[in-house]
Amino acid sequence: MKICENCTGCASCLASCPVSAISMVQSEEGFYIPVIDENKCINCGLCKKICPQNSYEEKELEYEQKCYAAVYNNDIALKSSSGGMFTLLSEYILEKNGYVCGAAFSDDFKKVEHIIVDNKNDLEKLRVSKYLQSYVGDIYKKIKELLDNDNYVLFSGTPCQVSGLKSYLRKDYEKLLTVDIVCHGVPSPKVWERYLEEISNGRKVISASFRSKSKGWAPALKIEYSDGSILEEDCVVNIYFQAFLKDLICNKTCGKCKYTNLNRQGDVTIGDFWKIEEKSKVFENKNGVSLVLLNNKKFIKDFEDIKDKILVLEKRPLEDALSSNSVLEMPCDIYPYRQNFFQDMNKYSVIENIKEKLNKKYDGIITNFWFCGNYGAVISAYAVQNFLKDCGFDYHILNYTRYSKADKIAKNFSVNHLKLTHRVSTLVGLYQLNNYSDNFVVGTDQIFRYMFIKDDLPHFTLSYTDFDKKRVAFSASFGKDKFDEVDILTHFKVSKYLNRFDYLSTREISGVDLCKKEFGISAEHIIDPVFLLDKKYWEKLIEEASDKSYKGKILSYILDESEIDSEIYSYLEKKYDRQIEIIKEGTVSVQEFLKAFSEADFVITDSFHGTCFSMIFGKKFVTVINKIRGGARFNSIIKTFDIEENFVNEKADILKIDDVFKGFDLENFEK
Repeated sequence: MKICENCTGCASCLASCPVSAISMVQSEEGFYIPVIDENKCINCGLCKKICPQNSYEEKELEYEQKCYAAVYNNDIALKSSSGGMFTLLSEYILEKNGYVCGAAFSDDFKKVEHIIVDNKNDLEKLRVSKYLQSYVGDIYKKIKELLDNDNYVLFSGTPCQVSGLKSYLRKDYEKLLTVDIVCHGVPSPKVWERYLEEISNGRKVISASFRSKSKGWAPALKIEYSDGSILEEDCVVNIYFQAFLKDLICNKTCGKCKYTNLNRQGDVTIGDFWKIEEKSKVFENKNGVSLVLLNNKKFIKDFEDIKDKILVLEKRPLEDALSSNSVLEMPCDIYPYRQNFFQDMNKYSVIENIKEKLNKKYDGIITNFWFCGNYGAVISAYAVQNFLKDCGFDYHILNYTRYSKADKIAKNFSVNHLKLTHRVSTLVGLYQLNNYSDNFVVGTDQIFRYMFIKDDLPHFTLSYTDFDKKRVAFSASFGKDKFDEVDILTHFKVSKYLNRFDYLSTREISGVDLCKKEFGISAEHIIDPVFLLDKKYWEKLIEEASDKSYKGKILSYILDESEIDSEIYSYLEKKYDRQIEIIKEGTVSVQEFLKAFSEADFVITDSFHGTCFSMIFGKKFVTVINKIRGGARFNSIIKTFDIEENFVNEKADILKIDDVFKGFDLENFEK
């Protein structure tokens, strides 16, 4: 029996089982997972009910979080991951004769497990981040016993572990303080154990730390041996750190984490306040600065009581924390060759396996707007990748996040449906892509519209690629009939970059003439790949959508809302005796978006891809030509499929039409 999908190993099921039928064992990849003894199990279903993965719901924030940057004191900060706030919170609980639970290394430093301490001397075991999954075991039961005996308890762990504890307890305890860490994901304990054995080469380990600060705040691995030798490497050099930071060895469920948002599980969230020195002159501390989020009202008064003990404390805008800790908003990006790494775990040395996977070449790299919040951009990225795959090209989409993080809708969709490269966030990273592939593709969507790419021309025009690389523009769009007005130097640069392409095709018919007249380039016309992809792809995605029905409804997908919209909706509802179903950008999943178009009776839209899917699913529709977002795209569809009657220039025109929704020859279109 499977307890849940996407198990995090929180062990709430183990603690809750009334007949001790569950044990936590290591999977083939080395992560702790629950296993049920069927001979003991009484099928009570409590494990499934308690599991937070089965019951989690992201709720609206009921409290305005308070965000602080803090350094407890310099001595403690030097011994801690960041500014020492975990130590301060722990000492506060211990001074009340309470107990502190956190992650500690085993005596041989091969594993990490949660333990409970009751004195300040033992806090050293719990300090400093341990970058591997910890074993929780039956620690929740021990915490409940302490709480039921009216003791103060601090529990520190990853958000999923805090959630596991709260699910098991099933009620709030006034004397329980929960602290979740800003978590980047948890690496496999088996990988760490094998790495430690290989790097130690028979030497006995007497200490290990992932946050040595001998050279400053940045993470560094330091291992000391009984023979007096020391291994010390910073995160840029150390191979284990590189595998962790690039999410090659993390739990796969970390890429789907439900807790990477501001609905924090802990009463308090702590982590590194990276780049705070760029935002505040107060902090010049080289030993680290703590990020502290107070997530509810429970700890406010107590925090006021201990504030005076903090050496440096400054309240900061929440945006400062978000800008330097992306996992407060989005899950980590699982490395593309993670599955291959774990499949080869027993074939090679773990160090050689890591090196081989981190340096493995991609067959090809695709650049587009997959990361933005527009459904069309996400879906067309999916279409071009799968169309190329059907043609025999197994290409990855470039995961480039220099200017912005992936939109949540795009991120959630990408986890299971887009093959992304490793994350690239700098111009240097772009140039390094020459080491990872020989083939580069841009497309589709408005990938050549200057107003969208002007801040990052090297990225979208592939100017960073070496001359011996293959460059292809696939169904690329300029968005308009003419190239955006630019100065002479900019026009020269764009022309130079585009002329380096080995093959160039445009999504709009007008793009072919634009390339010839503006840049002297021969181009071909290829329609948007959403039309080229087999319909079975869309049907398969729709199977993942909710049970909600859109049948018998008029679907509205309007990108640019205006005051006249409500008048139009009233007119259409009365005229066609149908309910209006409104979908706004970013409000439903990609799968739900597709389902709405497949089931609705009629569609009204000002979206290019809204028009495309109205046609793909054979709907009667009317499209308002959105000139601001690129009128040439609509004109190209009109010319290609001869369906001018389905388009209007202004929304107000809809109120003047007797038969608003017109069909088209679906049978001829599908041919």
